[in-house]
Amino acid sequence: MKIYFLFIVFLVVLYTAYAKSIQNKDVIDGEIKRKRDIETSTECKYVNILYNKKESFNCCTIVNEFNEGIICEDGHIIEIHFNESNYSGIIPESIGNLTNLKKLIIKENYNLKGVIPESIGNLTKLEILDISGSNLSGTIPGSIGNLTNLKELIITENHKLKGSIPESIGNLINLEILEISGNSELNGSIPESIGNLSTLKELTIFGNYKLKGAIPESIGKLAKLEKLVIFNNDNLVGSIPESIINLINLKEFILYNY
Repeated sequence: MKIYFLFIVFLVVLYTAYAKSIQNKDVIDGEIKRKRDIETSTECKYVNILYNKKESFNCCTIVNEFNEGIICEDGHIIEIHFNESNYSGIIPESIGNLTNLKKLIIKENYNLKGVIPESIGNLTKLEILDISGSNLSGTIPGSIGNLTNLKELIITENHKLKGSIPESIGNLINLEILEISGNSELNGSIPESIGNLSTLKELTIFGNYKLKGAIPESIGKLAKLEKLVIFNNDNLVGSIPESIINLINLKEFILYNY
């Protein structure tokens, strides 16, 4: 009988704790929604074209249940998640005015055309830049080297991007993840300056069929590298650089061509 009573007490305490956690979650969600509803930014005029909205539209309300869309804070746009949209147009040059932007994520927008604007180099607070799956053409702008606070740079599945990986990529001294993959028209070589990325932990380069030249010897300077994946870059030539033995923290290593 005593055991049964203790079990009932345990269930009551457990239910009370659960009900309180649900209540707290509802309060937090409500506060986030209220803040989102009142948050505004004069910077919306620079991005409303992406959503076919008028210049005066409050873009800070464009957020889905996954917290994707446009995130504003203290009157500034700090994140843009432009994922799986049917939008057809270009990335406006005016995006370079969003100098407080920390994340720019553009994924699976195959109706997105035009070029990556040179003004993207003005986004010096940017920490994550992910452009994956688009019909963007032109080249990767050299101004990308201005983004010295960048931690993740991912450029994948943009089959109309041409030109080479800019030498200025070596300026990204805080970069931890670099992936350049599936850009079938990208050519040139892997820049020697890649060896300057002393904080890099993951380097993935594959499926860039027109990339040529050798894997640079400077890759051996990436002492913090844990993942190195280079394959299906059919025109890469030369041998595996001897400096690769310096990568003592490497946990994943894939290197081959078909």
